[in-house]
Parts: sequence; C-alpha cells; structure tokens
Amino acid sequence: MITIEGILERVNSYPSGTYLALKDPQSPEVSLTCLLPPSHKVDFELKQGLTIQATGTVEMRPKKNNADHETVIFVNQLFEINKGEITEMEAFRQQLRDRGFLENKKAMPEIAGKEELKICVISSVDGVAYRDIEHIVKPFPFFKMELYPTNLFSPEDVANSIIKADRRDNDLLVVSRGGGSRLEVFNQLPVLAAINGAKKPVLVAVGHAQDITLADEVADIHAPTPTAAGELLVQHYRANELAKKAKEMEKKEQQLEKILNRMTTAHAEEKNKLLKQMDEQSSLIKIMRSSVSEKELYEKELKALKRRLQSAEANRPRLVITPGFVVFGLTVLAAIYFITTR
Repeated sequence: MITIEGILERVNSYPSGTYLALKDPQSPEVSLTCLLPPSHKVDFELKQGLTIQATGTVEMRPKKNNADHETVIFVNQLFEINKGEITEMEAFRQQLRDRGFLENKKAMPEIAGKEELKICVISSVDGVAYRDIEHIVKPFPFFKMELYPTNLFSPEDVANSIIKADRRDNDLLVVSRGGGSRLEVFNQLPVLAAINGAKKPVLVAVGHAQDITLADEVADIHAPTPTAAGELLVQHYRANELAKKAKEMEKKEQQLEKILNRMTTAHAEEKNKLLKQMDEQSSLIKIMRSSVSEKELYEKELKALKRRLQSAEANRPRLVITPGFVVFGLTVLAAIYFITTR
C-alpha cells in the first residue's frame, strides 16, 4: 500500500473504472497512472490541474501492443488536497496514533492445546459476510462460530456489539461486512475505541479489497474481505497443525536417536564380549595345540619303546628241551622222591 500526491493531468472513464494520470509537480515529465474502480465514489469533480492524493496498491500491467509494462495504482482512497480533506483525515489518524490506537496489536489466539476456537462474528443478519466466513471454515470442526447481529450502519450499535461480545466466552472477535456504501461507520471514533479497548483480539474484514477504513488500521488483525478473513483463520489453523506435526517429528527423532544410541552401546558391548570370547578361544586353541604336540611326542616315544622291547624279545636266548633232557629230569625227580620217602 502506497500513498502518492500529484497534479491530475488527464481523466478517462471506462466501464472498468476511471483512469487518472498524475504528474509530479517537481518533475513534470514523470507521470503515473491510477485506476479508480466504479464502486468508489468521490464527492469532488475530477478535473485537470487538480492536486490530489491517492492511496492504493501497486500492480504491473503490460501495455497494449507493447512488450513493456506500466505501473498502475489501484486506488482505495482519493482526496482533494486543495479542500483540506486529507489534512483532516491525517489529523484524525494522528490523534489515534497519539492515543495508542495504532500500536500494541494483539496476535491471533493460540490454538495449541485447545479443542476448539470460539469465534464471534459481529455482522448483519441479512448480510453475506457471516456466510462467506462460515463457508470457508465449515470443513474445519475446530472452529466454533456464532453470529452477534448488529446494525452495521450505526457506529453506536457496532461499538456496543463489540463491547458486549468481548465480555462473552470467545477467543476471537470478527467485525465484518461486505462492500458497498456507508463504510464511513468504520472511521468513527466509537467503533475505533471499542476495537482498541477489546480484551480479545479483533479481526476486521470490511468491504471489498480496495476499500480501506481506519478500523483496518486500529484492528489487531486485518483481512481485506470476509472471505479473506475465513482463509486467514484456516491458514492460522493449518500453521498450528504443521507446528504440531513438526514437534511430533522432533520428538520421534529424539526417541529414535535414543534408540540408536542404545543400539550403538549394546553393539559396542556385544562387540567387546565377542572379542573377549575370541581371545579366550584363541588361548584355548593354543593350549589344545600344545597338548596335541605333547600327545604326539608321547605316542612317538611309546612306539619307540615297543620297538625296543620287540627287538630285545627277538634277541633273547631260548631254552630247547630234547627227549634226553626229559629222561634226565625224570630220573632226578625219582631219586629225590625215593630219598624223601625213606
């Protein structure tokens, strides 16, 4: 959103809107195109040479039959400086700023830990603003909406509705209406004071995208249209869900890290245990190998001993008994028997 001031050089009206060519009084060769939508009415005559101030959004548009682009300002507010209207509005804005109306904005209500978000929409019963918001948030049961009906053309009624709704059990107040005329209600001090004094956050969604009111500036949160207000609520919900999932993922990552650390520790312990077992088995193998060597040496010596015994047995003198030796022996035994029996 920008604000420019210049001298009206050319005015061209079309069904799509009124095109204004503004030139810089300090540099006449510099000009800028502004588009005033058909719905925006001004109470002064647009004529060449008039000094005006325009506030709006900037957009780059391609030129006809040309590859270049031109800067176009879509006008939300237009003032004739010669009559001092901009001075009056700026003076009022400065009063609001001095009283702190444009500072200390409250954020969107926290969603974390809540089962539902209670939203009070201050709007007209017959208007479409409430239905536009409801249509967007309806797929999300998390939002609990209620309508606080009010007369949107009365600054006092709107202000009282904001004050009373703020006392209810709500998490967020939404002041909303569609586009059209008589939006000056939302530039009135009672409405602005009620928005600024609310304890609950206040979201203002008034008019079309090109409509700007002081209530937009005083509000804690601003949406250009009622539909945009619903989309803003959904974005807030989805952002919270993403944050929640991110925390869950972070928690799971921490748990996984702990598990991996335990597995690493257990693996290290198991590895050390296996290494110890391998050392023990290696020592046992050495002992067994030593025992096998001693057994082989023993068997080798035993075989050598057997061979020596067999050799000695083979070389030992043998006694040969002949028939004559038998007769001699029997004779001796008979003689011994005869002597002993006498």
